Amino acid sequence: WLVSWSMSASVTDVSPFITEKLKIPAQREDAGRALRGQDVLNLFANWPKGHTPETAHFAEVAKIFFHIVFFGGLRLGELLGTSDEDPGAKYENLDRERSILRLDTSKNGQWREVALPRFVVDMIPKGNGPMFFGHISDHTLRHYYKMATKVAGITGRLRLHDGRVTAAT
Repeated sequence: WLVSWSMSASVTDVSPFITEKLKIPAQREDAGRALRGQDVLNLFANWPKGHTPETAHFAEVAKIFFHIVFFGGLRLGELLGTSDEDPGAKYENLDRERSILRLDTSKNGQWREVALPRFVVDMIPKGNGPMFFGHISDHTLRHYYKMATKVAGITGRLRLHDGRVTAAT
């Protein structure tokens, strides 16, 4: 079950285990949107494949990226990185035994560890160095996300941060 954020209302539908409605403070109504569980499944089931070997590679890298975002709740900068000094997630920081990804820097400048589902860890190829920095751009990631949401029939205001919001709920 996932909380369903409504763009037009300040009340959400919640898990059957919770009997009350949650109110979102007015100043936070536009903060982001969590996708429903079925929407997340449809998103990945309809992920673009690419038409050439190069676009197929980028499509697969983007799919792995968004699996980590949606199931681990990572921020774009934490995962993608921002510079050579801050390259985001690194292969050597993925503990495959414990399904934990260690991020050297987070929003507050500290390191943190993120648990990932086993199936997501199994999708990540082995390697050294940055997982995504220098291999794919935020523009390309946005392109594949937009294509996948369109084919999956997910409409409305969509942002990369929606994956983090979805994971948090």
